[in-house]
Amino acid sequence: MTIHEEIAEAMPPLSHLECDTCGKRRGVGDLANNLRKGWPTCCKGHSMRLVTVREATA
Repeated sequence: MTIHEEIAEAMPPLSHLECDTCGKRRGVGDLANNLRKGWPTCCKGHSMRLVTVREATA
């Protein structure tokens, strides 16, 4: 198991990614790969924010 896979497994359940600029939502996809290769971006090249299941249902 790679360090990226270990980190991904240790994170809380994730709902989606969200752009803080435009509000666009996208699925999390392969979390370990995102950690390894770089986080998805949206408006102006800013990284998208992780939203946990807990945050999404609050």
